[in-house]
Amino acid sequence: MRQRVCGHLQVDAPSRLRVPLKRVGPLEPAEAESVIRATPAINLARTAIADSLALVAQDLAELEPPRMVVLVTDGDETCDGDVPAEIQRIAASGIDLRLTIVGFSIDDAELAPTFEGWAETSGGRYLPAGDADALSAAITEAIAPRFGLERLYLDGRIGPVSVIGLDEDIDVVAGGYRLRPLQSATGESIVLNIRDGSAVEVTYDRTLGLLPIGLKP
Repeated sequence: MRQRVCGHLQVDAPSRLRVPLKRVGPLEPAEAESVIRATPAINLARTAIADSLALVAQDLAELEPPRMVVLVTDGDETCDGDVPAEIQRIAASGIDLRLTIVGFSIDDAELAPTFEGWAETSGGRYLPAGDADALSAAITEAIAPRFGLERLYLDGRIGPVSVIGLDEDIDVVAGGYRLRPLQSATGESIVLNIRDGSAVEVTYDRTLGLLPIGLKP
């Protein structure tokens, strides 16, 4: 886990690496939240989102997927960077980078769909936070494991069904499904065959990944 900040004390630097990589392994949610909480907000600082994303991609280039970035911002890009182009460039380089954006006290209503578009392009999502309590909840949610459920049709089509978190249940019709890790979740996708009137229970281990543990009537 690394943390990079922009607009932090050094006005001549678009981005600064606060926490160098210390180990390879799954993200530690409590540690990530602690580091983010300790980062002070600097008044009138410029927001170099595109440049920071480019540097983050370099920071994480040597790591194995999944690579997750939580961008906490109180405003739009203000350093003439092209954020969508940078996200596309990162994807084109072969880096699987999931971007989740937490918008803190965003007053401009037009920014929400902009941030949503940026996040969805990279397989992430946008979480608004209007005050300090909401920011804490959003950061906790941003670094929690999430999973994408997809329907597998007999003709080869794959359709998105839902995105779910730990300890969440979802009702689906009988058929074939694929459950794949998103956000900070690790491991491989698994295929589930759901019979009518039955349920499949799945467990998640940060080292082993997703594991189906039984079929329940």
